[in-house]
Amino acid sequence: MDNHKKAFHEEVAEKLIEQLKEGTAPWQKPWSPGEPGSSLPMNPTTEKRYKGINAIRLMMEGRSDQRWMTYKQAQAEGAQVRKGEKGTSIQYWKFSEERTKKDDNGKPVIDTNGEPVKENVPLERPRVFFATVFNAEQIDGLPPMQRKEQTWNPIERAEHILAASDARIIHSAGDRAFYRPSTDSITMPERGQFETADRYYATALHELGHWTGHPSRLDRDLSNPFGSEGYAKEELRAEIASMILGDELGIGHDPKQHTAYVGSWIKSLQDDPLEIFRAAADAEKIQNFVLAFEQKQVQDQQISVTQAVEQDQEQAEVLAHIQETHQNANPGYSALESWQTLQKTATDNGYEAVLRWSNAGEHDPDVRIEYRDSSGQVLPIHTELNSGDGKAVTCLDGQRVPGTGMTSDDEWQSAAFNSAIATMQSRNQTEEADMEQGQQLLREEPSSQQLVAEQWVLKQLEGDMQPVIGRMNERQLDTAYNVLDAMHPMASDNPFWQRHETMAEAAPDDFEQKIFDAKEAVERRREMLHEQVNRPALPDEDSRIAEVLKAHRNNADAPREGVTELVLTHADIPLTLPMPNDWTGDIQVRGCKPDGDGGVEEAPPDKAEFFGLYAQDSQGLHFWVADADTEQQALELADRLKTIDAYAQTDEHEQAARLARLHEEQVRRDPSSTDEDISAAKESRKNAEMGLMLNDSDLQRRIAELERSEKQAQQSQAGEKPANTAKEKTWLAIPYEQKDEAKQAAGKLPNGQSALGFDKPAKCWYAKPGANLDNVKQWLPENQQRQEPAMKPRNEFAQAMKEAGLVVEGDHPIMDGKWHRVPVEGGSKGNTSGAYRGFELAPGEKGIPAGSIQNHRTGVKATWKAKGYAISESEKATFQADAAKRLEQRSIEREANQTRAVKAINELLAIAPQATANHTYLKNKQARPGDLKVVPADTSGLPADSIILIGKTAKDSKALREANPDNLVFTAGDLLLTAQDTKGDLKAVQSIRPNGTKMFAKGTEKHQNFHVVGGDLEALTKAPAIVVGEGYATADTLSQSLGYATVAAFDSGNLPHVAKQLREQFPDKPFIIAGDNDVHQEMIDGKNPGRTKALEAAKVVDGKAIFPIFAPREQSYPANLEPIDQEKARTNKLTPEQQEAINQMKRFTDFNDLATKSVLSREGLDRQVRAEVSLTIKKHQERTEQQHLEQLQTQQEQRQPRRAMSH
Repeated sequence: MDNHKKAFHEEVAEKLIEQLKEGTAPWQKPWSPGEPGSSLPMNPTTEKRYKGINAIRLMMEGRSDQRWMTYKQAQAEGAQVRKGEKGTSIQYWKFSEERTKKDDNGKPVIDTNGEPVKENVPLERPRVFFATVFNAEQIDGLPPMQRKEQTWNPIERAEHILAASDARIIHSAGDRAFYRPSTDSITMPERGQFETADRYYATALHELGHWTGHPSRLDRDLSNPFGSEGYAKEELRAEIASMILGDELGIGHDPKQHTAYVGSWIKSLQDDPLEIFRAAADAEKIQNFVLAFEQKQVQDQQISVTQAVEQDQEQAEVLAHIQETHQNANPGYSALESWQTLQKTATDNGYEAVLRWSNAGEHDPDVRIEYRDSSGQVLPIHTELNSGDGKAVTCLDGQRVPGTGMTSDDEWQSAAFNSAIATMQSRNQTEEADMEQGQQLLREEPSSQQLVAEQWVLKQLEGDMQPVIGRMNERQLDTAYNVLDAMHPMASDNPFWQRHETMAEAAPDDFEQKIFDAKEAVERRREMLHEQVNRPALPDEDSRIAEVLKAHRNNADAPREGVTELVLTHADIPLTLPMPNDWTGDIQVRGCKPDGDGGVEEAPPDKAEFFGLYAQDSQGLHFWVADADTEQQALELADRLKTIDAYAQTDEHEQAARLARLHEEQVRRDPSSTDEDISAAKESRKNAEMGLMLNDSDLQRRIAELERSEKQAQQSQAGEKPANTAKEKTWLAIPYEQKDEAKQAAGKLPNGQSALGFDKPAKCWYAKPGANLDNVKQWLPENQQRQEPAMKPRNEFAQAMKEAGLVVEGDHPIMDGKWHRVPVEGGSKGNTSGAYRGFELAPGEKGIPAGSIQNHRTGVKATWKAKGYAISESEKATFQADAAKRLEQRSIEREANQTRAVKAINELLAIAPQATANHTYLKNKQARPGDLKVVPADTSGLPADSIILIGKTAKDSKALREANPDNLVFTAGDLLLTAQDTKGDLKAVQSIRPNGTKMFAKGTEKHQNFHVVGGDLEALTKAPAIVVGEGYATADTLSQSLGYATVAAFDSGNLPHVAKQLREQFPDKPFIIAGDNDVHQEMIDGKNPGRTKALEAAKVVDGKAIFPIFAPREQSYPANLEPIDQEKARTNKLTPEQQEAINQMKRFTDFNDLATKSVLSREGLDRQVRAEVSLTIKKHQERTEQQHLEQLQTQQEQRQPRRAMSH
């Protein structure tokens, strides 16, 4: 007898297969219209319905009462599960857990009611839990089910959804209803052919479910032909979604049209029991996508609320009063301006602000601002505003927001309100039913096996656990890791230490460090086992081939044709033509079919008659070497060749990198691979490539040169005289007319070569390693003399900065060769949109003072060199030598700093919690958290030698930066947005404050790097086009609209560089650059950097630049105002009306503004973006097909045609 307990998904699938055969599966049952919310299972405690597979699982029980709850929930309702009743298992995933918040001293934080403050902490690894629920029919003492009253017209709701979707619906005289992906249209029979209106709309919404699968929306595979298994899978998703929508709207559900797919559904579940889980999840996505079209009704309701507020008499009186006081207010101290700031901040958060007279005392603020949600409910937040000086303070529950006070500063006012909103929402947030069930399970006692494991690990930690870990297998490692993970934190409220209280009291001071070290050891052991598994074994024949090829590559004098002879003569590999003599190891597989003229042409995999293998040479060209009957055969042969090539690498790090890349490709191709499998393969590949980079001989040489240079400098400072022989390339200041004299003086090296060389890129002479520097000491840069400039370089540089629009004050400019940020003219209060870097010469140092200036507000970038010199040839040579030396040294330092910074950032990201949609910045932008993370509260999880510092506030962080210039400083609670290169490697991180202020970590490289929004690099390969925007919010808005991954380049200046990098990575994809349109900036200084750089980027990649189009008067300058005088704008002399108009225009620049601030809303965004992108993709496809045809014709003329394989 087999006592093995079946997995949850297997149990569900088996029972569902039986019901499908009997015709009793949940979506096979018809429902009558008019009873909304009466069929889908729900939890009466949370008043929320069960979703996804849980809904299907519970409906399979066939109960007439839709209420389901846990045993304890029933008890809490005063009811009791009847004795002997059997519960039904459901599945939940736990992505975060509630913990008691602690202060800096590790003590629980207590609220005003004396209760511990709770906080939700994202889990690094989501956990799956199972709960048992009972139907109301199994419970005594519950009141009868109260059916949901239908207060709407279901036909009107359905009609509105169809209209708001903008789906193209064609009515024909036939009796078929279907969605056609090629034309992105729905075909429906005429309305009169349906028995009732409910049947018509139920059918239309079913087809709208298929419509959501288009690549520009939810992007499901709709390419499968009618009657195929893939077609039936899509039909299953639409059918479940129709069932959910029918219950939500009250239009009923008729399954009769889809009985033909039952056989295919049964086969799919038999082959893959998890298919029903994926189908149910996709159905929920379809339902959410479709119901989102009702948002337009919600917006109309909000407009009505706004109109009612405007008609409020009291508000009109208060508004008139603060408008009157504004006339005599000092700049920056206006109650009207404060009201406008807070009103906008409330609107951005989705709330309405209302003016009221205050009932406070005589000397208290006389105006009160209240806030309401969309339903008109007043929030527990209000602002006290003084109409005299415009100062305001925001309160939550009658108490000032902690850390705030009366202020007229607009940024402080907005930050205080956002803080109050975040606190309120965090406090009021209710967990979904899955979280409740997860917490229920967490409170249960652990199993006896778990207790044994916990006691065993505790015993091992008393000694040295490292040797034991080194002998563990994968299952043991998983168990040990889970136990070690449960030990953190070492606190009295941790259930683990409550179970092992005696051990917690007796634990030594370093016990927590032991836990941390053991976890790291477990992870290292896991990685080692994983790498051993991923390293494929070679058959004896292929191993001999690899050894010979490796020996061939080690022999520099071996003839190039040796590779060809090796592969063709000594290998049992089915190749038709020789491999390229300079084969790089890369093999590509392409679908092919005969072209009718004795040759072949490329074809998509589903239309290919055979598959060709093409080997790449050192010039990047691909040559045909073999054919295979099927794609699988071709891929297997390609993998075999790539494996041989990897084992034939002479460098072990290159070998590991190539094997890791091959393993990742195989995992991604495997349909059974999970997201975890793919992620692990990707990490292994990145680790191998990092090892390759760090062991690069050229990089190590340059680092060694830097270390030698620093050592020599230290010797000089200590009075030691360095050796007289050049240890490295030594730059010399040799004028052109003295080159022959210098060559003669330098002499020759022991090998007979000249001791001097000339660097063409640097245009400078140098002494080679081994040269006698005494012979050329008169040309060493430190022995040269130079003129003094007629004007001090610092003053000259300051003048150049002012001309570029930078504000020069205080100690600026600081001529230390580092970047510094300063305000710019015409910028907002507190801005630092200017940057400069100045190089001044120290006493005795040779060279030309120089610098760089950037105005990020205007887009101006300039270089500066000190004037007033009459430079001789000798001085010019000196300058070139100094410049070459400094350039090389800075390059080495920059690479070293970059490596150091990236290592520290990776450590920070490892402990940083996942961002949630409740983050103020994401809420304001209506952006998804994606893979963003949040700066943790402190550095407790970082290594002891980490260079990361974390400030509690922006002010604290500023002080930390000033006191620790060599460290990387972040602010707790800020978002972390990573920047990567085209290999997917981390290069930088951008922090984003709740108010939108952005900053890149010092020492990291933003240039050419980017962030993929809505996926990773693999997601970009699946996207029909590469869409690049500036910031994260803009790219996320575009991704939501298009339904696939997009790219954030961080700013306009980086657009051309990112586009160029991605073009090299994706040469065959169309490119769309979604630029900002900085019309307000153009009015102030004549420059529109957002538009200019987007057009430049589009030109670089032969792509299309698109820009948002706003509603009338949103982005335009009022015609009744005096035109902007750019000189007055630079000197802050615009009238208040002009400045207000410019500020209004600033709100409407990018696609995120179009979606979140414009009256056109997301509907307008979708219309604009989807139309432009679809047209660009279509034109690109037409152009590519034409170019490919011309290329094939050219190849056939240059190369003898080969005959296609017979089939």
